[in-house]
Amino acid sequence: MAETNKAKEVFDAAVAAKKTEDEIKCALVSAGFSFKDASKIFMELAIETGLVISSKARKEQIKAILDTVIGSSEKVDEELFVDVVGTIIKDVKGTDESASARAVRAYCKAGEIEIDLPKKRPGGRVTQTMFGLIEDNPTATKEEVSEMLRAAGCSEKQHPKLVAYYCDVVNLIQRIINK
Repeated sequence: MAETNKAKEVFDAAVAAKKTEDEIKCALVSAGFSFKDASKIFMELAIETGLVISSKARKEQIKAILDTVIGSSEKVDEELFVDVVGTIIKDVKGTDESASARAVRAYCKAGEIEIDLPKKRPGGRVTQTMFGLIEDNPTATKEEVSEMLRAAGCSEKQHPKLVAYYCDVVNLIQRIINK
């Protein structure tokens, strides 16, 4: 019982200090719990306090939304698909676009509901946009490539890597033009 109270105190103090999940687990380890126990304790207390929801509760909430929104429809078009994915993201704590889309697809497959979505085009949105922009400006500078990527909606995480990649593409084009 004393360990449970100690864990709760450490957890509550870390949450009050707006610590991240990893920082909370480290605080539990620093308080004398093994890492394995710290992870388990974190999850139990996070669910208990409403910081996160359990996998079972998440699945139940998603199913309830899908039953309500899609129900016994025979077909899910792009608009309904996007709406239901957005509803799940908004209403179910801890879900992202990818998990929500997978849940909708699985629900439709289980209920034998047709999903009518446009076919994916080759390459991503950023790739298509960038090749179009490079075609229009084959002598783009590194700064121009960087701005093109930002305008194309490139994530900050991928930005440096993609700047280097597309600068190499532009350099290759310039070498070909200059031959």
